[in-house]
Amino acid sequence: MAPMPTPTPWAVRRHTATPVVPMGVAASAPLRRRRLLRAAVAAAAALVGGGVLVGQSSPLIAPGGGGAPAPAVVASRAPGGGDAGSSGSGGAAAAADAIAVGGPWPPPRHPSSPRVDGVSVVAACAGRQAVLPNTLQSWLALRGVVEVVLVDWSSSPPLEAVARQVVASTSPDGRTGGGAEKEEGGGERGSPATVPLRVVRVEGEEEHAVPATDSDEGTRDDNGGGWVLTRAYNLGFAAAVGSSIFKVDCDYVVSPAAVLDHPIDANGSVFYTGDWAGAADDNAKHANGALLATAVAIGAVGGYDERIQSYGYDDTDLYGRLVAAGGERRPLSASAVTHVPHGDGLRGGRLVRAEIEANSLLVGLLPPWAQGGARPGEGRAAGEDGSDLVVGAIAPTAAVMPSTYERVAGGSQREAERGGLLTVDTVRATRRPPSVRACLATSPAAVDAVWAMAVGRKLREEFLIPWGIITSLNTPTRTAFYTRLLGDDDGGSSAGDDGVTRVSPRWARRAFFLHAQHGLGNRLRALSAAGAYANATGRVLVVVWEPDAHVGARFGSLFSTAGAPFVVTDTWAPRYPFPNASVYDAAWESVDAYSYMPVDVAAGGVKQARIIDTPGRHIYLKSAYTLETSAPLHTVARETAYLRMLSPAPAVTALTTRCASRGVAERVGVHIRCLSVSAEGLPIDADAEYTAAGVAATDAHRSASAVSAFITEARRLVSTDSSTRFFVAADDPAAASTFRSALGGGDSDGVGDGTTSVVDGLWKDSSGDAAVAAEGAFPGKDRSEAAMVRAAADLYCLSATRSLLGSEWSAFTKTAARLGGLRVRYAGADFGVDANSSAMGEGEGGGEDTPPPRSPTMPAPGGEGDGSGEGGGGGERHRTTTRSLGVPAAASTTVVVAR
Repeated sequence: MAPMPTPTPWAVRRHTATPVVPMGVAASAPLRRRRLLRAAVAAAAALVGGGVLVGQSSPLIAPGGGGAPAPAVVASRAPGGGDAGSSGSGGAAAAADAIAVGGPWPPPRHPSSPRVDGVSVVAACAGRQAVLPNTLQSWLALRGVVEVVLVDWSSSPPLEAVARQVVASTSPDGRTGGGAEKEEGGGERGSPATVPLRVVRVEGEEEHAVPATDSDEGTRDDNGGGWVLTRAYNLGFAAAVGSSIFKVDCDYVVSPAAVLDHPIDANGSVFYTGDWAGAADDNAKHANGALLATAVAIGAVGGYDERIQSYGYDDTDLYGRLVAAGGERRPLSASAVTHVPHGDGLRGGRLVRAEIEANSLLVGLLPPWAQGGARPGEGRAAGEDGSDLVVGAIAPTAAVMPSTYERVAGGSQREAERGGLLTVDTVRATRRPPSVRACLATSPAAVDAVWAMAVGRKLREEFLIPWGIITSLNTPTRTAFYTRLLGDDDGGSSAGDDGVTRVSPRWARRAFFLHAQHGLGNRLRALSAAGAYANATGRVLVVVWEPDAHVGARFGSLFSTAGAPFVVTDTWAPRYPFPNASVYDAAWESVDAYSYMPVDVAAGGVKQARIIDTPGRHIYLKSAYTLETSAPLHTVARETAYLRMLSPAPAVTALTTRCASRGVAERVGVHIRCLSVSAEGLPIDADAEYTAAGVAATDAHRSASAVSAFITEARRLVSTDSSTRFFVAADDPAAASTFRSALGGGDSDGVGDGTTSVVDGLWKDSSGDAAVAAEGAFPGKDRSEAAMVRAAADLYCLSATRSLLGSEWSAFTKTAARLGGLRVRYAGADFGVDANSSAMGEGEGGGEDTPPPRSPTMPAPGGEGDGSGEGGGGGERHRTTTRSLGVPAAASTTVVVAR
């Protein structure tokens, strides 16, 4: 076994000439040992009265070479004539009273000041009042310990009351049931009656709480302000007087023999830790933070890296530096430490495992902590594209020095219970080091690349998402996807009806990737079907919405992404059928891939292939159509409800608000889809995308939806009711102009506000004038983002009308009807030709069942209930309901709709 290397100059200053009796070696003078213990406790907790302070204030745990020279205290005899901390007249109390408020804390240690043979238990908590009584009791019952140091990190309320409660619960004979080791002379070593409990209260950290990075979980601790584990434990290490340190988390229950069962050799090269990799279950992994090592070894590597200020990697980093310094890591026995289960909310949020990964990568970009942390000018700036994400690719913004503290008002309070061995010191930080992210503030591209890599690794490791998919997602999308996969489950354990504790089921969650194709109506039809299926099977929906020749707009330009019940990406690298993908990434073996698109038939795509719900497997579907599966996984009602969860984007809302103000709810909707495939002029290979037979069928149905059929039906409606007015949306400006002219579409009262015009539409300008806009404003030929915004507004306006005259075989007509819960009459089927002679395609022609009307619990297009009190069922034509036309609540225009 390799011995520990020679300590750094800092460690030599601190530990040279420090007499340490190895654990397990019996002392010849028990009385002298007790006096030695109390002297060390008094020196560390209150400073020795009359001592002479030399040097600058500094923590006792600091990176070698990175801090100011360690201060020293030249100890003298305490007032009262006895050894400091002995039973001489008032030694400890007088020493405490001699310390001025504002002095450095912990007290500096003189090189010749003896360390106590034994173990200091060090714990730090921010809040956690509920669990602390149980865990603290177990620490005090440990055999072989000389003190328990509890750092109270700005808890609210403070932990002093809990500490006093535990002291009061000690039985009259000083035993808590943990047992004790007999010393020479008959005394008991390590019993609760003789183990000092020292509470170090740190104030002011809640004022410096930092929001959790890349998550919505608030501050890093739910109760204790700006919780920073690394700083809290380094403070505890500095205050400890034992020759060895047993670091425990606030939620660790330890066995009485945990220390004695894990001996440390004389040179300190062996240290013990929890072992997450060897843990028996998910909960046991959280005992990884337990550490038993010599104080010399911990000090030699600078303790915890205080730049790590969010959850995770702090323990692994420290253990790695101990090993690099020549230490031998051994696992604590499984019975030594038991973690009290809780969810990830107490660790900083649901993304804690990604935070661990990110911290490991970020620390790798900085100079090692044991070399003093980052100094100005070290490293180099990362490239804007994050390509310099390599070790040293940084430009630190400031020197990194460890925390320092000073005593604040209140000083050290000594309690009468337990022979004066309960103390409470109150301190406040005078210096706080920057976090790893702050050290990389000049390299934001590197920080973003680190987080993207961290989340990507968790997606791959925990949920078997292939890297080809992960790299298609930008950083915010990856984070949103990972968050949705985690769901509401925060990672805690729960007991079933049989009393067996089970770990979180989150790893079994899978995704449904819907690669939406073709035009706006087609994409929304496929989206609503996939969303309903994903909900029914417990999958997370990821919508791939690539702007292309069919829809030249991003999803976020048309619909609100904040309220979307799925994750959206505008980019996508993998291409169906993903040939040989599993050879390079085995995660592809967990993906069932389907394509409904004719262009993929040669590659194995089958239109309307049955989607199989196989638990534990992801689904990829490339589609412009509804799904082929079985109820209850797929129903019209489920699809419609999902579609109505969408909310329009602000640009779309601005247009729908204008139509609402002109009385669109009292009009009959008209959707004219009459352009042939070739007339649309899209830069596509139509025969490849639709097949030649598909093009011919499409053109035949659109021919049946000629403007003349709509004019004839509209005149018939006006002849029956002269007050009938229309809202028209068309793919061709000529069709809109012809319809308006045929119906005498001018304003009947000459006002020009559009409220009384026979024909209205979004092709009118903001004043309601009936000038038909240029051809580019119509989405039939123009698929730009501006045209698609208008198309989405047309969709919502049509859905708000009182009834709808639609185009046969049009997904756009059908989507508008579903949004509004309208019964549709189709050109070429219900009017315009003999209904019995029309050949309907794909079940979308005349006589289609009415989509479910919105119920009080079903969201309106804007994501809100319509408040109509309308129940489910039938689609009656004259039901009155209130709807918001897809406008968000803050800007909605409420209209009364008569169906």
